[in-house]
Amino acid sequence: MSTGEKREILNVREIRLARLRLGLTQAELAKLAGVDPSNLNKAEHRNVGIGARKLPKLAAALGTTVDALVTLEAA
Repeated sequence: MSTGEKREILNVREIRLARLRLGLTQAELAKLAGVDPSNLNKAEHRNVGIGARKLPKLAAALGTTVDALVTLEAA
């Protein structure tokens, strides 16, 4: 990648905060979003990402948008 390019990264802090605002456990959110509970836990602790195909359903379960769940970072 050239200088100045940006990449999207999962905003795990926003996922966790949104989940807590809704009063959901990780297991409850995982079920609503069709995500493996252990992967959600790992994502919240920055050990693994959530697949791009799962992001829309995760965003919907949190009452937000995919754009709110990703952050642009310098590459």
